[in-house]
Amino acid sequence: IGQNVTLFMMDRLSEFSTVEMTAIVSDVSSTPTRDGFSYKLQVKEPEGELWIRSSVSEHLDEKDMKALLGQQVSFWMDISTAEQYREMRKGNIVALQAEQEIFSIDDYNEIVGQVKRPASIICLFIQVVLLLLLIYLARKFELRRFVRNLLGKA
Repeated sequence: IGQNVTLFMMDRLSEFSTVEMTAIVSDVSSTPTRDGFSYKLQVKEPEGELWIRSSVSEHLDEKDMKALLGQQVSFWMDISTAEQYREMRKGNIVALQAEQEIFSIDDYNEIVGQVKRPASIICLFIQVVLLLLLIYLARKFELRRFVRNLLGKA
């Protein structure tokens, strides 16, 4: 159930479910991933690393990202990531703005929604199969009678 909630909420972020912070960008780099590449921003004041999902990174202009060097940026993280960021000084961001908007929460939601759609379908299929299996096994082994006998003897 927890996985379903996480998957369901992944592309439904808003200003109410995120935290805005600011920092100065000290380095911009891209890291290869199995899905392409991902941008990583080193920031100071406060020190830390900001990661941008590979699915979002692919939609960003490299010139705009490199131009962030030395600029003060505003970035948004979901609330749980922001809490971890305060301790770990690393985290995924869901929106980024400098003098101009690099990507918004709405952009993030749209991109992540497209990426998660196949996973949502697969999860739903697996859950339906498991539910049907549970019903089948309950009927096959007459679990209702077993539970009654167990409680009656206790």
